[in-house]
Amino acid sequence: MLATLPRDDSEGCTDVVDVRNASLISCLGSQMLTDEMMALAAAGGSALIGAAATDAWQMTKASFSRLLGRDDARRMAAVGQQLEESRAQLTAEDSSEQTRVLQRAMWTARLEDLLIERPQLAEQLRRSVQQVNQATGMATAAPVVQRVVGLDQAQQAVQGYGSQSNYFGYRRRGADGAI
Repeated sequence: MLATLPRDDSEGCTDVVDVRNASLISCLGSQMLTDEMMALAAAGGSALIGAAATDAWQMTKASFSRLLGRDDARRMAAVGQQLEESRAQLTAEDSSEQTRVLQRAMWTARLEDLLIERPQLAEQLRRSVQQVNQATGMATAAPVVQRVVGLDQAQQAVQGYGSQSNYFGYRRRGADGAI
């Protein structure tokens, strides 16, 4: 189920949120992100969440505070505090997968906003993600794009990431109703 959430900003941006998965899909407005930029923001959100309970947290926090705080001391301190609050939620004893999903979606959205406002920071974000992934031993998968066609008796089930629907033995009806 998708929901749109208007933002209170000057760009007239509207977020599209997948309510079931609590994930931000994109910002629709005068400035949109490319698929690559959205994937980069998602990789950043995942790197942040993945580093929360590791020895690499301080380096991760410093890197993302600088990036999101735009090298402004006050902003960096505020982002650092928000990152610590997220870390506390993620490392709490009663933390759940839903908490991880929501935190990842929130930070991904923040990074998407940053890339919409300042696309020139994409390379800095890419370096931060690589640095965090290297320090934590995490790997970021490249986006998977699949186009699959099954004909006659062929059956296929291919899963890269996300959700997938397979219909085996299903035939689509033509405009005239014939199979």
